[in-house]
Amino acid sequence: MGNYSIVRLQGIGYQEAIEATYREAPLLADKLYPQQLEAILSKKLSHTGGFVKAMASLGNEATEILYDCEPLQLAWARERGIPTHGKNWQTNILLEQLREISPDVVLFQDIFSMPAAMRARIKDLVPGIRLTIIAKGYPGETRDLSDSDLLFVSSPVLLDRYAQLNPFLVYHAFDDDILTTLDDIDFGPMATRYQFSFLGNCRAPERRYWMLKKLLEETELQIWGVEENVKYSRWGIPKNQKQLKKIARDGLKYLLSRLGSYSLHALEKFPISRKIHNLIDEINGEGQKVDDRSSLTGLDTEGVAKKTLRQTYPERFHDPIFGIQYYHRVSNSDVVFNLHSDAAGMTVDNMKMFEITGVGSCLLTNMGSNLGDLFELDKEVVTYETVGEALEKYQYLKENPSTRVEIARAGQIRTLRDHTVSARCEQMNEIIQERL
Repeated sequence: MGNYSIVRLQGIGYQEAIEATYREAPLLADKLYPQQLEAILSKKLSHTGGFVKAMASLGNEATEILYDCEPLQLAWARERGIPTHGKNWQTNILLEQLREISPDVVLFQDIFSMPAAMRARIKDLVPGIRLTIIAKGYPGETRDLSDSDLLFVSSPVLLDRYAQLNPFLVYHAFDDDILTTLDDIDFGPMATRYQFSFLGNCRAPERRYWMLKKLLEETELQIWGVEENVKYSRWGIPKNQKQLKKIARDGLKYLLSRLGSYSLHALEKFPISRKIHNLIDEINGEGQKVDDRSSLTGLDTEGVAKKTLRQTYPERFHDPIFGIQYYHRVSNSDVVFNLHSDAAGMTVDNMKMFEITGVGSCLLTNMGSNLGDLFELDKEVVTYETVGEALEKYQYLKENPSTRVEIARAGQIRTLRDHTVSARCEQMNEIIQERL
């Protein structure tokens, strides 16, 4: 087949970022939908920018729908006289958008854009759609993703877990247009440079939290982080519904794991819910890999923290930042720390690897069995396998700035060559062309 039209459905995710964007431009919500969409995309808040441009360069017509940006979606509906009341108004708007565009391909960058049952029927609801794709990145995912024609995963863990669906490994990527945007903005007081930074979710009570705590104790690390204000034990008392659900899920998973593989296998023969099946799949998958904690020898992950990192280190823990401000802070840090989620096991997969190297900072990241497929170890990125090695290598980079700059430059060259949005779109385009 020749060229095609494709719509990507994704959520920005962080409502704080959306609210901040509209606060900074009070009149934005009154503008037309195309103007609002352009303004939001220019902030680089979305999953990976540059998708529309990259697909257009391949001759395809691409559209982004940011389903969780409420003012934006309301503007689209308002301009067409579509009702915005009722329980399912957001989903109704999304369906009308797809019907108006009538794309050949729909890419679910975020499976939460609509209910699973509706996603499975999307070709009936929007008859023009010929191909559906689900893209999944977080390696802890165990949901049923069998309703799509194609499955793109960003993690080797998911590649193994969903092997029966014949997924394609499509890693995250860096939008190189960010470099031009950074050059065009005067950040003023935000131009302060830091030696050692971390930006992102602290993921308590996972090992990342404990590693960050150790680095705060031993180095001058600065954090711009997301951190829920709860007691950080594995059985901490939740303070909101989201935490309550997570605690309940973790507790059920723990009880199931105590049954043993034989009992779990027997349990699967009974008419149990899909959620229980997913938990069993997750437990089985974790049992087939080496304990991920072994890659961080010297890290105590069994304690109970009664305070958040912000409470313990208020002068070095800052509010999270998003979009272009996030990229600016990364680019203005000599060394940026990274540690993958516990769910990644002995592999690496997160977007931060490409973001940090893409803007030209030196990446200090945990070792993974597949990291050598992405970067040249200790020449394009700096790796560690133990707490002591992370501390030692950071100290070396701090004391040897010429080496640090050389590694940062090499990492950026590699990312701009192999790990851009354009490169990933070329990979996806080839797969899509074969299926249409």
